Amino acid sequence: MDRPGLSDFKARLLAMRRELVGRLEAAENESLHKSGRDAAGDLSGYPLHMADAGCDNYLSQADLTVAGSASEALQMLDEALRRIEEGTYGVCRNCGQDIGDQRLRALPHARTCYECASRAEGR
Repeated sequence: MDRPGLSDFKARLLAMRRELVGRLEAAENESLHKSGRDAAGDLSGYPLHMADAGCDNYLSQADLTVAGSASEALQMLDEALRRIEEGTYGVCRNCGQDIGDQRLRALPHARTCYECASRAEGR
């Protein structure tokens, strides 16, 4: 698809990808290199209390959930960039119609047009 402004969409998608990868790497480094005691700022020699350990486990699970969501977002960005290279960016994968610049500006990794997205969400 020879869409006006395609290079702008690509630049925006690449910037979003860079930012997301940076956040993922920072969160991963922070999560992997800190013990629960370090994260809580506890530098004493006393063992970690069971409640603290439970809280640390909960926070670790929350970090994994956020990382999973970020990973899905990264996949969507990569897919949109691939569609640009293939020439199918901006075409609804359900009905084949144009997604529309307004929707792509709001959601540059959109795979479907507004009508198809609304139907899928049951609106």
